[in-house]
Amino acid sequence: MVLVTLSGVPLFGITFTALTMDYESGSGAMDCMFAAGFDPAAGDGENALRAMRRPELLRKCLDEQPQSYAGLVATAAMLAVAAAVYWYQPKLHGLRRRSAPVETVDADGSLAAELALLRTHAGLGPELSFRVDLARTTSSAYVEGRSGRYSVHLHAGLLVRRGTDPEGFRAVVLHELAHVRHRDVDYASASTALWRVFVVTALLPHLGQYGYSLFLLALHTDSPWSPAAPSMVGFVLVALLLVGLVHLARADLLRRREFHADLRAVAWGADPAGWHRPEPRGGVLPSLRRFTAPLRTHPGWEERRTVLADPGRLDRLVPLEMFLTGVSASLLFGAVSVLPFMPRGTALLWTSDGLVTLALCSVLGVQATRAASRVDRIAESGVLAGLWLGFGLLVGQFAVSGRHRVDLVPSNPEYLLVFLLVGTVPLVWWSQTLRLLPGLPGRSRRVALLVCALAAALTLLSGLMWWRLGGERIILGIGDPAGAFAKAYTLTVHGDWGPYASDLSALAEGTFVLSSLHAQPPVSVAAVLLWLAPLVLFLFQGAEAARRSRPEVRRTLAAAVACGLMSLVVVAVVRYAQATPRPADVQERTGAFLIVQIWWLIVTVTVVCMVAGALVAAFSRRHWMLRALVAAQVVQLFLYGGVFLSYAADGCLGPANAVSDTCHWNLRNGLTTAVPVVRLTYNNAVLGAACAALLGAGCARLVRRWRARPELSLAPLPAPAAAGHRRVTALKAGAVLAFCVPAVFAVLVVNSAPKPSDYSDIAARELAGADGDPGSPPGRAGGRTGDDGRKPERGKGTEDPAVQRLQMHSWLHKGGIRRVRKFDAAVTSLYAEIGKVRARGEGKKRVRVEEKDFHKLCVDVRKRTDRTLDYFPVPDKELQREWSAALRRVRTAARECQEATVLPEDESRAARKKREKKFTGSLHEVVRGVSDVTAVFEKITVEAGSTTGHRGRKDD
Repeated sequence: MVLVTLSGVPLFGITFTALTMDYESGSGAMDCMFAAGFDPAAGDGENALRAMRRPELLRKCLDEQPQSYAGLVATAAMLAVAAAVYWYQPKLHGLRRRSAPVETVDADGSLAAELALLRTHAGLGPELSFRVDLARTTSSAYVEGRSGRYSVHLHAGLLVRRGTDPEGFRAVVLHELAHVRHRDVDYASASTALWRVFVVTALLPHLGQYGYSLFLLALHTDSPWSPAAPSMVGFVLVALLLVGLVHLARADLLRRREFHADLRAVAWGADPAGWHRPEPRGGVLPSLRRFTAPLRTHPGWEERRTVLADPGRLDRLVPLEMFLTGVSASLLFGAVSVLPFMPRGTALLWTSDGLVTLALCSVLGVQATRAASRVDRIAESGVLAGLWLGFGLLVGQFAVSGRHRVDLVPSNPEYLLVFLLVGTVPLVWWSQTLRLLPGLPGRSRRVALLVCALAAALTLLSGLMWWRLGGERIILGIGDPAGAFAKAYTLTVHGDWGPYASDLSALAEGTFVLSSLHAQPPVSVAAVLLWLAPLVLFLFQGAEAARRSRPEVRRTLAAAVACGLMSLVVVAVVRYAQATPRPADVQERTGAFLIVQIWWLIVTVTVVCMVAGALVAAFSRRHWMLRALVAAQVVQLFLYGGVFLSYAADGCLGPANAVSDTCHWNLRNGLTTAVPVVRLTYNNAVLGAACAALLGAGCARLVRRWRARPELSLAPLPAPAAAGHRRVTALKAGAVLAFCVPAVFAVLVVNSAPKPSDYSDIAARELAGADGDPGSPPGRAGGRTGDDGRKPERGKGTEDPAVQRLQMHSWLHKGGIRRVRKFDAAVTSLYAEIGKVRARGEGKKRVRVEEKDFHKLCVDVRKRTDRTLDYFPVPDKELQREWSAALRRVRTAARECQEATVLPEDESRAARKKREKKFTGSLHEVVRGVSDVTAVFEKITVEAGSTTGHRGRKDD
């Protein structure tokens, strides 16, 4: 119901926005998107590229939009109405279902006495009343009421059964009393009231609004919004998914409450034979009953008898519950992220995903702990439950993202499969670590439980954050948007990149995938705990558990050392392969050649760690993920050592030398190369090893089943640990420290701030389609430029005149007019000063000019011109070229005016005359440039269909 409540905020907000939007005012977040170049007819990738050209401007435009609390107010009103419905619901039911007190059919008082005895046996007070529903002839009953005022309604057929089957009568009554004791009536009534009010007040208006919009688009296919129909379908899909989700979740909850009521009734003395009843005949065929079971609120008699025979089944992680939980989590993120009081930018992603992770851990934590405490193999593994959780996350993400897509299906939908790993890895890791906790002493067990819970939560959060920071762009096909990152490498790293074209493409795409989580402290904490917690649990088990775990630890460490030694050979092979051919010039070797070498070492470290994790997991029967992570960490340390030593000894490796030709020991070279490798691989290699372990164990299990080998049965849970020998404990602590020290150093390297670089700025300018924009740092210009000095805009412009008119209108009203007005104010001040000088110089050959005043005014004009240039490109490409050329002409003239008004020391007469000529020429050029700006702006206003006059002076 939390999901239903939070979903009301965006649904109400969207409905109110659509009803109150003024499409002519240029207000609203959608106008910011149009100003940035959004085109409904373009694909999601093209629209994303247009938004990324000026991300800071788009973010500022969106932040300037007024925050509406209408959704919150409407949701509060919905909760108030739902509370009123819950409060008066029993009275409404009483009017519809006419029942009589038990005394009216109890002539001798025996029925009332028996019911009072059962009520006392259940621990309930006399405020609970019993009534008889004479209109129902079945042998059942139901409970109504609220907050302590409950009544049990007995069907007329149940009274007949009392005479023929007294034990069956007692079982039915005790079952209903168990519902009262568990407060199931309150939960069911409150959830039903909230859901019904939500459907009437929020869901139906939302569906009606978008259904009507889709109907209009079907009638008017020439509308500029016709290509955006898939996004509207996304809104409808989310609403329909919410309907199915809540119904399935509510039905599942009510079925589980029936099971718990059955168990409570049997515990109170009800005869289990009362549950041996045939399945009722209905309109559903027996072959379809299994598929319709999730839709029913009451389980079948066969299911109820199965639970009574094995109550532990209720502690298992049911696939349907996992799927519903995953879908709910994705919808919850969509609901939380649009709340008006949430932060913006990356903080929004961390906060929203943090709340989703907290909700998931709260829902699954206790249940997963109970499931893992069982000795059966299915409950211990957690794989099936994790896959269903991930599948739910996948379905929910696909539906939620559809509200922000133009394409019905994203460009790379296969990347959605990563959610299967996001849901499975933390659940499997949590289940396997819980199997080791009973072997620890009491206080240590509680501390270890908290640490393991933190590690599982951070792992889940890391997976979700990778998707927010990188996956959402990769699925649209813009991992390296328009080749901007690759181009930035060629501009920031010297050397000939021609021979490394394919390497550069892989470098740009792969760096984006790996860099999403490389400098995030919570992810680094998760990466350390994923292998450190299992290592500590393995080493510090009690005496009995240690005898079983000691061979596992030895085999794991032996396999890890063997894989680590082999990894050194792999590093040497990669070094040799990348060193041939090597540039002849030493300076060339430190540029593109060295960067490519480092990149393939990054790939090598990541892949080798994943392969090691997969192999160890494939050959392990118990605790396979934990052992795989410990082994992968050992291999990772070997690889880091190999990379450091190979570059520290560069020059002594013969044909594998990278830069130096002289054999000497250089620690600085080793650190310079190892730091970027550690920074990009530590977090990713650990998380990748966990995912690879899951795949390796799955493949190994399939092979064992194909070869008909029996699965290894689990050993019983270990007994609580006793105090160990101090010497042995010290050795174990030393082993842990031996792994922790380099790991902590690696974490510090990962989260240390890198040296300032102009790589990001150049990449942003490449996305913007310009190099050398106002305020950008100096760098090497590269690439073809147009006549105005700007690089040609990438992508195609819109071909629909109606869409272009919307874009031009938004371009004007979302900052274009404001910037032009400020530019006009600066130019007007300069013109006023020029007028004063002309007035003083009438009839004179020479007139004295206040150079300081003109210097200040020219600086102001240049700054305002830069500010006007630093805006979204004009949607019309031809007008953009004219607009940019005119503004740059003014900026160049203003800069010359600024330089000409700086009085140098000991200036000669000739130099002074040259400076005066430059000053006069710059003013004339400013006037001509402003005239060009005015003419182009008039064209823009005409194309936008606006009434704005000369330089934006008439209206806004």
